Amino acid sequence: MYNADTINIIEEVLESERREVAFFRRLADRIKSPLGKAVFRDYAEKGTEHCKSLHDLRARIASPDGSSGQSEPVSIALADFDDYEEKLSSSMNKALADFDDITAMDIAARFVRKTTRFLSMSSEMVKDPAHREVLKAIELSERENFIHLKNIEEYLKNPHGWFREREHHGLDGG
Repeated sequence: MYNADTINIIEEVLESERREVAFFRRLADRIKSPLGKAVFRDYAEKGTEHCKSLHDLRARIASPDGSSGQSEPVSIALADFDDYEEKLSSSMNKALADFDDITAMDIAARFVRKTTRFLSMSSEMVKDPAHREVLKAIELSERENFIHLKNIEEYLKNPHGWFREREHHGLDGG
């Protein structure tokens, strides 16, 4: 009933989420800032929930009637994703080699941005609207994570400036 391409795309997205969860767990263990530890642990938990959702979706697609019989999966080439893994690995190596809290936040934000792009391109390839919506929801969550990470990075760079920027200096309504 469903195209093997859809199953393979969801498997690729699931693998990407698993890599992201592992990366966030490593950063949570190594970062010095309590704020950073809490953020990375939270993102790892959210990623774990995304993995569960994707795994359930994959299972429903593979056997919608409860049967486990599925034809042999067809591997597909995900357009322009060939260098995704290579770039990701170099970013992770840089983050862990020159490690400080600000660098960790920056690399994590880039990691999330790459995952968001991957999800966006993958959701465009999926033909079923319901499956596309699942991928779009995860993409939206990843975009929110990116914004939060950049916000925390700015806070770590200059806490006083960060608070000053968010204060309301004038009279409200007058």
